[in-house]
Amino acid sequence: MRRATKLTMVAVLLGMALAVGCTDEETVFTDRPVFDEPADVAGFLGYYMVDGSFEAKQTACGNCHATYQASWHTTGHADAWAGLQSSDHAAAYCENCHTVSQLGNLEVEDVGWPATGDERYHDVQCESCHGSGLEHASGPTAANAPLCSVEAGTTATVGCGECHNGAHHPFVEQWEESNHGSTPAWEESGSTTSRASCRICHEGRQALVDVFGETSNYLEKDGTDPLPIHCVVCHDPHGTDFEGNLRADPHSSGLTNLCIRCHARSGTPPSSHGPHAAQGLLILGENVGWIPPDFLSPTFGGFLPEPHAHGETDEMCATCHVTTFEVTEPETFNSVGHTFEAISCLDAVTGVPVPGPCENTDRDFRVCDTCHGGEGQIMLEDLVAEINLLLDQLWDDEDADCVLDQGDGGLLPLVVFPDTLTLYPDDDLITVAEGAWWNAQLAYTHDRPCFGDATLYFGLAGDDEEPADGTKDGIHVSAHKASGEGIHNPDLLRALLEASIEAVIEFYGLGL
Repeated sequence: MRRATKLTMVAVLLGMALAVGCTDEETVFTDRPVFDEPADVAGFLGYYMVDGSFEAKQTACGNCHATYQASWHTTGHADAWAGLQSSDHAAAYCENCHTVSQLGNLEVEDVGWPATGDERYHDVQCESCHGSGLEHASGPTAANAPLCSVEAGTTATVGCGECHNGAHHPFVEQWEESNHGSTPAWEESGSTTSRASCRICHEGRQALVDVFGETSNYLEKDGTDPLPIHCVVCHDPHGTDFEGNLRADPHSSGLTNLCIRCHARSGTPPSSHGPHAAQGLLILGENVGWIPPDFLSPTFGGFLPEPHAHGETDEMCATCHVTTFEVTEPETFNSVGHTFEAISCLDAVTGVPVPGPCENTDRDFRVCDTCHGGEGQIMLEDLVAEINLLLDQLWDDEDADCVLDQGDGGLLPLVVFPDTLTLYPDDDLITVAEGAWWNAQLAYTHDRPCFGDATLYFGLAGDDEEPADGTKDGIHVSAHKASGEGIHNPDLLRALLEASIEAVIEFYGLGL
């Protein structure tokens, strides 16, 4: 069918759609659209002309999908062209990311603006991500609805990363270095993505549905390969009431906070996996830690956990974990904070954030120094040393093998070996030793990693009770790191560790 004939059919078929209605709650029909001949080469419709111009920014798609049109109109995507032109660095090579083009969708050859130079393709419109809308507009069905891709990555040829990359705004590069950008292997052996309860926060598809209630369709929705926590999990490109098109409030000082929705999974025992994603619970001072009997905290005058000052700032988690800065020498680089590291490792030559680990002298403490008068590094190191000292009183892994041995230092080795059930986290009974262990797992630092991944009672029956080689490997225990080197709530962590030490000494009669 010739293009002119197909376009003539658009008005007729859309008129028929008006007559039969639509069950999509996000679709509200407005005036019957009549499309003129688009000047593109692949069925991209772009803006719909209103009163002889495109100034209204009425997308062709928005004639039917009015709810999406209205919310999109509030986003930066809707002003992408004007924003570029008003900047002091507008250049022709920038234009493909500020218009409807082959970037972000499945097209490979030039389409839209780069193919035609037609102003109907100004701004980042629906078709920038969804692709050509002509076939769907000519005869709307669920089968021919153009779907966007949520894929992200430096090598991806679709999705957000095709534009949100490079030294100007390296979102995808920095995200790819972060834990959000990595996906645990999809295995039947019990990896995080193979458990339904873990996929909620570890796998992109499940996080969209269970954390944010997003059920819209997209290209990868029915796939089986795991998706990381990609851009669209946290950002809704159609627009939201929150900055950056975020799906939830990044400023909320409660469980509805964008980050805390996932970073608040398990803060109190029992759990065979120990504290799990308890960062938000520590910050808020809610439902976190094992409280020893008759606990009287010198900080709180009784157990009344409170949020730390870090959890009372306007920005909450993002204050420290999404920091932006510009590097000008030797080359310009605009860090956009999407490594999500509060104190990133910096490349010694370029000053650009790089994956760790690294020495503190190579870290960027500017976000700490903003509030702490240039003393951020010293204050952190003093706090870590204090937490480490308290942890060592419970368990000092002297041979650094991450196995709790009778010969290790600290209180716990003294009390658990006469009765191995004293510290057995796989049951629902919480002993004093298990409570103290929980608090140590909650507080551990990078200097004491074995609290996050240890073996108890090596040589006794445990995880592998009938090993092929006859070697009994004990009980493996693990926990997500939650303390943020102690800064997520220093007062509470100190109090929990001090009280745990006192409880172990008193309950097991270890006093001098």
